[in-house]
Amino acid sequence: MIRKRYQFAQILVQISKKVDFRSNILYYLRTPEMVNSKNIEEVDGVVEEALPNTLFRVRLEKDEQILAYLAGRMRMYRIKVLVGDKVRLVLDPYGGKGRIVKRL
Repeated sequence: MIRKRYQFAQILVQISKKVDFRSNILYYLRTPEMVNSKNIEEVDGVVEEALPNTLFRVRLEKDEQILAYLAGRMRMYRIKVLVGDKVRLVLDPYGGKGRIVKRL
């Protein structure tokens, strides 16, 4: 166990010599699965209810209700979303919530 830690530490030292101190070492330790993890699923829906803190209850095309929050870019440019608006959502890969990225 101690030997494996020592070997890992040596690898990190070798990597840190090749990399300047400002870059992130984790970038060089990424696996291919981490690099290709852009499995983004976009769906359309209709806003049914506006909740506090820019949360919305949205009915998807598949007759499924989901809780969605407003994307940061839409907050930054103060794009208003009202009840009855058609919106495009990016679904969270873990389920549960969606992010409203576009008002259609």
